[in-house]
Amino acid sequence: MSAQPAPRETIAVGDIRITYLPDGEASCSATALFPAGTPELWDAHRELFDADGRVGST
Repeated sequence: MSAQPAPRETIAVGDIRITYLPDGEASCSATALFPAGTPELWDAHRELFDADGRVGST
């Protein structure tokens, strides 16, 4: 697989236009990402976790 340029994405927030380059994905444990979180908080939002119990981003 050869390197590919990141796609350019643009969103509007009020009168401001934001252009960014999404360049990858990551997943990590919720407690590493949000150390102040509690088990009750994570249990209330299970839809945010993948099959391995990690928070993912694409």
